Amino acid sequence: MIYDIQKASIFKRVSALLLDLIVLAVLSTGFAYLSSFVLNVSSHQDKLQSYYDYYVENYDVNFGLTEADFEKMSEEELNHYKEVEKIIQQDTAFNDEKNTVVLLTLLTTFLGILLGFTVSEFVIPLIFKNGQTIGKKVFSIVVLKSNSVKMSNVQFFVRTYLGKFALETMIPVNIVTMLLLGIDMSGGAIVVIILSIVQVIMVLATKNRTAFHDMLSFTVVCDSSSQMIFESEEELIKYKEKIHAEAAAKAPY
Repeated sequence: MIYDIQKASIFKRVSALLLDLIVLAVLSTGFAYLSSFVLNVSSHQDKLQSYYDYYVENYDVNFGLTEADFEKMSEEELNHYKEVEKIIQQDTAFNDEKNTVVLLTLLTTFLGILLGFTVSEFVIPLIFKNGQTIGKKVFSIVVLKSNSVKMSNVQFFVRTYLGKFALETMIPVNIVTMLLLGIDMSGGAIVVIILSIVQVIMVLATKNRTAFHDMLSFTVVCDSSSQMIFESEEELIKYKEKIHAEAAAKAPY
């Protein structure tokens, strides 16, 4: 039927995604920098670095050792390193500052991405209508209910914040951030890989190329150049009745 879902091609979807990721990255980086300035993160980082410098200068210890470096250590060097570790573990001020820097890093990352998402994936689509981001607008893509009716505000919120932001973005970002901070999240990295593989399979294998965020919000991505869009369920019903009436009038008796 002419009002059925007109799926957007993989080329259009990937192209729109890449453009949207660029926009999101620029906005998120800017907001993260602004958040770090407001939260005075640099002063905490400088204070933490001063603690590291103190231990390097006074205890002759290197904090950037690799597993290979440990294997090359003599027994005396290894014992010295373990003794310094015990001293550091008892240094409340050092550990408090280290935890503060970790928390502030996670917070500024969270705020940067949240605000970036709000602008690029919520505010801009509200202006463009039909769930269109900058990428979707450029490549003629819209987001609708599975019956070609415009999605509701609740669906839009679920799709953007629960699906794209919380599930698909923040879980991987938090795991990667933890890894960069030296926190063991190897199990989490496996989860991210599995989620990514499942996401690709869903987009390629499902009837309407449904991603996680579309599955949660019961929406589909359509090609706006050929897709009929209905404002409401009532408008869709009236159009169907009109089509059926016209078909019945043309049918031979």
